[in-house]
Amino acid sequence: MLSNLLFWLIPGWIIIAVPFYMDSGELGLSWLVFLFKYVLNTSFNSLIAEIIVFYLPLHRLAGIKGRERGQLSLNRLAFHTSMLMVVCPFMIFIFIYSIHNRNYVTQNYEMKLTTIHQNLRHDYIQWQSMEPLPNELSIPTPMKPGMQRMSELHGVRIYILDASGHIVYTTDKTEPVGQQWSKLQAGRWGKEGPSFYMWQPAKGSKLVMTNEWNESSFVYRGPLGPRELHLVIEQPTESGMIDQRKIQALTYAIVIAFIVLSAVANLLLSRYLLFMLYKLATMTKGLPERLRREKNIPWPTSPFVEMRWLVANFQTMSGELLAMFHETQVMNERLQKQTEQLHRLAHYDMLTNLPNRLHFNVDMQQLLSELRGAAASRGIAVLLLDLDRFKQVNDSMGHHAGDQLLLEVGQRLTNALPDQGIYRLGGDEFVIIVRFDEMGEVESAAGNVLEALSKPIYLHSHEIFVKTSIGIAICNDPAMTIDMVLRQADAAMYHAKEKGGHQPAVYTAMLDRKSLDRLQLEHALHHAIAHNEFMLLFQPKVSSATGAITGAEALIRWNHTERGIVPPDRFIPVAEETGQIVPIGEWVLEQAFLAMDQLHKLGYPELTIAVNLSPRQLEEPDLIEKLKAMLEKTGFPPEKLELEITEAFLIRDEDQAMQRLTTIKDMGISIAIDDFGTGYSSFGQLHRVLPDRIKIDKSFVSPMSTDAGKAAIVQSMIQMAHSLSLGVVAEGIETEEEMKLLQQMGCEEMQGYLFSRPVPLDDFAKQLTVRNGKRD
Repeated sequence: MLSNLLFWLIPGWIIIAVPFYMDSGELGLSWLVFLFKYVLNTSFNSLIAEIIVFYLPLHRLAGIKGRERGQLSLNRLAFHTSMLMVVCPFMIFIFIYSIHNRNYVTQNYEMKLTTIHQNLRHDYIQWQSMEPLPNELSIPTPMKPGMQRMSELHGVRIYILDASGHIVYTTDKTEPVGQQWSKLQAGRWGKEGPSFYMWQPAKGSKLVMTNEWNESSFVYRGPLGPRELHLVIEQPTESGMIDQRKIQALTYAIVIAFIVLSAVANLLLSRYLLFMLYKLATMTKGLPERLRREKNIPWPTSPFVEMRWLVANFQTMSGELLAMFHETQVMNERLQKQTEQLHRLAHYDMLTNLPNRLHFNVDMQQLLSELRGAAASRGIAVLLLDLDRFKQVNDSMGHHAGDQLLLEVGQRLTNALPDQGIYRLGGDEFVIIVRFDEMGEVESAAGNVLEALSKPIYLHSHEIFVKTSIGIAICNDPAMTIDMVLRQADAAMYHAKEKGGHQPAVYTAMLDRKSLDRLQLEHALHHAIAHNEFMLLFQPKVSSATGAITGAEALIRWNHTERGIVPPDRFIPVAEETGQIVPIGEWVLEQAFLAMDQLHKLGYPELTIAVNLSPRQLEEPDLIEKLKAMLEKTGFPPEKLELEITEAFLIRDEDQAMQRLTTIKDMGISIAIDDFGTGYSSFGQLHRVLPDRIKIDKSFVSPMSTDAGKAAIVQSMIQMAHSLSLGVVAEGIETEEEMKLLQQMGCEEMQGYLFSRPVPLDDFAKQLTVRNGKRD
């Protein structure tokens, strides 16, 4: 801003004077007003621009590397603040004054020209009655000198026009009588009142707006008398604005002078204060070293109280700093101890006190280096452990119980393999480095781990059995890296899980192909819905009493374009882990609704449709909204929908998911517990959900005819469900004997291959016709 003001003091006014003079032909009061106004506007714009550039993070929005945080200038900040406080009030005053001044001038001229018109019209009517006129366009001779005097006295131009706009009489010598008034077709007209106008030159005819205003005029146009004559009175704006220009010029000059004086005063004060700060900074440069040498520091003095406070603070700080130097030796000793503690924190797990991932990386890197240098005399095996039921314990019994479980596992591993390196990578993952001469030693180490963890662990009066899957990677390639070792062990561990868990698995190249196949399957899942590769099948539910179909379970199948039919037990776990189960589940729901609606339109009665709901779907915060939207979109009645959740979900006992289940039941939707009897749920957890029915898993139904114990368990399940007023569905029924046993036990509905495999909608409709009779 200051540089802008200095520019206008010398070269700026010359630069702007040239085009102004070329445009108007003179440098008068209007030019001075224009110059002051231009200087003030550009200075204000310059100030605002500097504030925006220096204090707003525009460089971040534009992606440009800008000023780092903490590099603001105190001198500049003080200058900008003071200038803003000075300039803003003046700019507001000038803005309000300009609006008020224009309204005042307009109203003043309107009153003046109206009065002149009324006087001339009165004179015309009076002279017309006294002196007969030769024709309608004649003007009484005695009026002409009066109009000339009035024109000179008030500084106006008077025109008398006929109906077509031709001049009959005028006091303006530049406009010839008999021709059309030049301003009727030229310039711009703006209406200010009923008969009051403002005329301005054509837009762009003047370079400077001030000159355009100087050549403008106010015009009053009204009838002269009863004849077809119009009286036009023109008041040039320039003649009546001299006093206003003087006031404006004086105001702008005062404002600019005040701004210049304020800027100079602000700069002088800021320079003085900053000089004191600079001197203080020089004195404190290398302060610790100067204090060590016990040099006297000549602290600066200042008449300002704040500066004296600052110097006093530095003096106090230097005294305290000198005292601290004497404690350096003690602090160094403490620091050494803390460094050792930090090293332990960085390399050891806080919970189990076992070496952590960082420690494992260091040790493993050293072993791999020995392997590359042919210095390794013994083989290296890495065992990766994962606790199969850790998440269930953590979710159902709390994090404290989970920590106790990890602590106990770590202790058992240490006791089982005291001579091997045991590490906790994080969560429920442990790694063991085994040095061996024969492969049997690795197998023995894995067996010791399984034996140590097969014994029950007691947590909060609960007996917990922990299963672990062990993946073994043998480091026999000098080119192996830590990532490769862990990746191979991880692949072997997942292979152990697929085989049922609680067993070891040694990495082979085939496991890489399995991992790749799993990755490809995950990728294909992302496009399966868009490529219409999924299809929906329906397995009937049959009434035990009548044999009629009471409903169906919607079951998804994947017809891959290259792999063919992919079994659900292959792609559903992948979808659960990757989150793809959410859109897949939504697709199943919508397709099931549409299928049931199609059957109803064909004349079949409304049936209950059961759809599996995964735990991942229940974790979605917008599940309820999506359910409502799909039901509203398809028109499917909610009381005919049954959502099946697994018994394992009850153990998770998550409050938000439980609340969503309650909301779902409030919507009229039924809840069923699928695979009942295979989990670890308690009656308390079952009572909290309070489902509408349970589905007895086929692992209990199939052996009933030969296993009395299984039959007794099924009987107990049915009695328990009936005591809680729950319905019962048995699934996996394949023989007549199983059906009869369940009928005798009081099971209401049955489902299985004995009645039908999962079939497409058309085949399901045919079964409806056979079992339930003809359509309506």
